[in-house]
Amino acid sequence: MLQRRPITVIFTQNVITGISSIKGVVNLDSTNAYYMLYTKEGNVVGNRALKEKSSWLVDEVGRDAQGNVYYRVASNEWVKVVPGVYFDSKAWY
Repeated sequence: MLQRRPITVIFTQNVITGISSIKGVVNLDSTNAYYMLYTKEGNVVGNRALKEKSSWLVDEVGRDAQGNVYYRVASNEWVKVVPGVYFDSKAWY
């Protein structure tokens, strides 16, 4: 007789790990009007975002389990590298 068992599905957040210190600037072009912010734990910061055509000093870089790259722009606020996000040694805006 076939026995039914509950299926357990585990959803992992995009926790940022492998963090390294860097010095530079993240420049956000007009590809998107706004760029989402994330916490180190992988949660979206719901009440803030970064505006297009802006530049932000960064001091850390990390990756999540899927290989996405994030730059720290504030205490526990990270921007994900998506089209329109560029790392450079100087500000563009």
